[in-house]
Amino acid sequence: MLVTGAGGSIGSELCRQIALLSPRRLIITDSSEFGLYSLDIELREKFEQLRIETRIVDVADAARVNLVFEAFKPDIIFHAPR
Repeated sequence: MLVTGAGGSIGSELCRQIALLSPRRLIITDSSEFGLYSLDIELREKFEQLRIETRIVDVADAARVNLVFEAFKPDIIFHAPR
């Protein structure tokens, strides 16, 4: 699963709820480095077994978005814009 806008209030809560479901992997993305970093630390502490991939991505940058899609091939994408 991939979540865009993961560093925001809605996106981060969405990630917490998804993490409770023990997905195979959770890819968290945001354009805010600090918000993304904070969430990454929190999720890794609370969900030690969860595979987390963290990437700084601005969804307006189509080339960067495509690189992330190609690298991880997510089955489900949640878009939580700020």
